[in-house]
Amino acid sequence: MKKLFVLIFCLAIVSTVPCAQNDDFIELMRSDIKTQKRVLITEAMQFSKEESEAFWPVYKKYEYALSNIFDGKIKLTKDYAANYETMTDEKARALVHKSLEVDEKIIQLKKEFFAKFEQVLSPITTAKFFQVDNQINMLLNLQLASQLPLVKTPEVKKPE
Repeated sequence: MKKLFVLIFCLAIVSTVPCAQNDDFIELMRSDIKTQKRVLITEAMQFSKEESEAFWPVYKKYEYALSNIFDGKIKLTKDYAANYETMTDEKARALVHKSLEVDEKIIQLKKEFFAKFEQVLSPITTAKFFQVDNQINMLLNLQLASQLPLVKTPEVKKPE
């Protein structure tokens, strides 16, 4: 878990890396996080040999699909950053709608893959995996959210 916290800390500095390097840095961090997630999942789940052989191929597909959705989250974050200083009501509305769409895609993916994991694991083991996965993702999302400034509220000019 300690390694994950180090990676999460590194994610926090993404905004300090020049834009030209941001994409490379994000990909490097994504790769490291995927590796550490696998280690954490392995440690937390303590799969039998049979469970492990059945789980990891399904997980690979799940992680790939989740990664594609995360691409949308990265794009959304970049869009927010690009518009932060000049945010309009229309842009704010559009960003919220896009964010909700990303959340919906994640929920749909989890529903789809819960059924797939249940085909190779018991319902209890599947539930445990989703707990572990949710805990890791909540930590990552919390760190990312803590690095994004809140939308600026427009200043209202007071009559003199």
